[in-house]
Amino acid sequence: MVFGIIPECRSASLRKERSASADPSRRLEAVRQLAREILAAHFPASLHRGITSAIGLEVEATTRSSGRDSEFRRSVVAAWGHRCAFCGYAVQLDNADLGLEAAHIRWCQFGGPDTTDNGLACCSIHHQAFDRGAITISDQLLILVSSRLHGSGKLDDLFLTLHGAPLPRPSLKAAQPRREFLEWHRAEVFRGHARS
Repeated sequence: MVFGIIPECRSASLRKERSASADPSRRLEAVRQLAREILAAHFPASLHRGITSAIGLEVEATTRSSGRDSEFRRSVVAAWGHRCAFCGYAVQLDNADLGLEAAHIRWCQFGGPDTTDNGLACCSIHHQAFDRGAITISDQLLILVSSRLHGSGKLDDLFLTLHGAPLPRPSLKAAQPRREFLEWHRAEVFRGHARS
């Protein structure tokens, strides 16, 4: 699973730190630069802050090509009718979507293309949950929720009621998620087993 790389980040950081000069600020910047490179190469941007927090390192956000990102986002969100594929959230401020994002099913860092059949429009909560492996989609296009997800408050409304529900169809047939991308997500990102 892709989350196994976090211990590798720590040891790579230590090797880079040892090779930097004795100046602590230069060493820290070398570690931060290495962390940015590892994050950009292996993880979607939505996970960067959580990973750096888990290893106790402050790193400013990394960015990808904004032209590529904005076109992917625009086409995926439009293909899903400007609604979250999981919960149907659809809020706009004036003529702009508010809190609606495009998630890659198979991450770019692992060969996933910037195509609509590799994307889902998601509210920010479900994007984070999808990228962290709390939810996924079966080959039958049913929403699956991890047995490892727990909590209180809105857990039922935001997640548990979705388990086993059919994923809505995108407004464009070409945006139907491709099976190979869904299989990758379940094998590499989804955490634990689907609830029973």
